[in-house]
Amino acid sequence: MLNIKPPFKCGEPGEMNDAQEYTIEGILEDVFEERRAQLRKWGEQTHTPAEWYTILGEEFGEIGHAINEGDLPNYREELVQTAAVCIAMVESIDRQSARGWL
Repeated sequence: MLNIKPPFKCGEPGEMNDAQEYTIEGILEDVFEERRAQLRKWGEQTHTPAEWYTILGEEFGEIGHAINEGDLPNYREELVQTAAVCIAMVESIDRQSARGWL
């Protein structure tokens, strides 16, 4: 089983060093690239909240599977994919609101 407890002490609230800032930027770029890949694969996705919940649940389940398998690279990949799905969900809400559908 994958040990997900961090072997380090977290910083104080509001404290962020250069390495952490770079990591945040790199992670967000990974999420944005995944979101772009989803757009290339699926195009514009406009779903109901229930449909989005199902899609998110499937992604969340894949995170659990990676943990159970002890597969750290896949665990990270599934987290990035899940974050990108959350962005797609917000995009869908905003798009539907702008179109007067909600």
